[in-house]
Amino acid sequence: MEKGNQGIKWSSLIMGVLLLMLAVVIFTFPIENFYAITWLIGLFVLINGVIQIVYRRKAKTLVGGNQNWILFMGIVDILFGLIVIFNVGASSAFFIYMFAFWFIFSSIAGLFTFSGSGSLKLISVIFNLLGIVFGVILLFNPLMGIVF
Repeated sequence: MEKGNQGIKWSSLIMGVLLLMLAVVIFTFPIENFYAITWLIGLFVLINGVIQIVYRRKAKTLVGGNQNWILFMGIVDILFGLIVIFNVGASSAFFIYMFAFWFIFSSIAGLFTFSGSGSLKLISVIFNLLGIVFGVILLFNPLMGIVF
């Protein structure tokens, strides 16, 4: 295993564990910790944006090609994270819309940045198209985001 790949996998593992712990908190105390949960989600989105920008630099050297979508998504994630962290009250009201835009932009970026082939490419395209569809559904029917 190359040393350059270890940083990406460790950061993804740490982010996954932190998000799993956040999920447990969300389902255990949803009403009592609503603002705290909103703030933590903003923090995780901010961290995810930084990780994407770091990943873009590594992906550009490992894979080559144009990785500008990853940079764009990293910047979008950082901006969303900062908005949520510094404006928790308003962010909680518009969270569903922010997730909708996040799904749409992330999925569009995924369609253009994945460079695999064969069945992995097909799976990536399917999941990214589903992400776009769910994002559009959330935009036009935000109550569906509350139910699901």
